Amino acid sequence: MNAFAEVPFCFALMLSLYGVEHVTNSLEFLSLRHQFHSGGAMAWRRLKPGANLRSRAVGILASQQSTILLLWVQLVFAFLAPISLWYEMTAPAPFVCGLALLRLWHNLRFRQQRSGADTMSASIIVSAALWSLQPNDTVLGHICLSFVAIQLALAYLGTALAKLVSGHWRSGRHLISVFQSGRATRPLLGRWLYDHPRIAFAATWYVISLECVLSVAYLLSPSVTAAFALQALAFHFFISVVMGYRSFFWIFGAGQVASIHLAWLISK
Repeated sequence: MNAFAEVPFCFALMLSLYGVEHVTNSLEFLSLRHQFHSGGAMAWRRLKPGANLRSRAVGILASQQSTILLLWVQLVFAFLAPISLWYEMTAPAPFVCGLALLRLWHNLRFRQQRSGADTMSASIIVSAALWSLQPNDTVLGHICLSFVAIQLALAYLGTALAKLVSGHWRSGRHLISVFQSGRATRPLLGRWLYDHPRIAFAATWYVISLECVLSVAYLLSPSVTAAFALQALAFHFFISVVMGYRSFFWIFGAGQVASIHLAWLISK
């Protein structure tokens, strides 16, 4: 557990997990490259340059060729950013900040839908980029990691409260409907839960309880926080397999690193 007390180790591990998500995301978009010409160009109007410059920029940046090129560049930076930290390079900022800028471009280009994973992703990469500018500043590292940990806690608290105020969730019916007719349609699992409502009720309250605990896990001892972090990883892995939310496993897994660090910092 002492390794989580080291700021460079925590950022290296966080960016490694973040990098895996970034690589898989980029590869997924590359597999859909034949669709690049049909969308996303309008998102560049958010930059609001002059009319002529904007039309030229949109034509270049939204083209299929430039999109594929920049996706490959993302892959390179997703590898280089964590490597620059693991091998203690003296200037990791170009790689980490470069990855942050590429992530911004990716979200603009593909109009990423905002979700808990997107918010956590932004918190992680912005904090890492800020720290990389002064990697020898331990206090700044503690502040950046603590910010990520608090964002993680707020994410879990928000989802827990949303479930608690919903009678449909508290009864377990919402979990059944998710697998029967939601995005993660699993007819057999949904039917089985429908036939066993007590199990659906228990599973729902397990999720709510886990999210409540994870929202304050950083206040516990580092070893206990790590134990709950493993439970969270198991939970997100199940969600990624059953519901297809792969980003949540890697992004929230990276956030757990910051949570363990903050637990260590508070218990110090």
